[in-house]
Amino acid sequence: MNKLRRMLGLLEGRENKVAKQISKRTGVSERQARRGIDKARELTGETENEDGSDHTRRERRQN
Repeated sequence: MNKLRRMLGLLEGRENKVAKQISKRTGVSERQARRGIDKARELTGETENEDGSDHTRRERRQN
């Protein structure tokens, strides 16, 4: 789970570009790729807010 969290941290702010690349290289649409990234965030508790900031990660660091 830590490796997935680390990967999601690296993707932060680049989700749309990554989804586009996934779409180019696989049979998955950009929308499906983005949905998969969002699902992974939900599973790990790494949720983004509308402004792109990640309060969950910040709160975890403070504890």
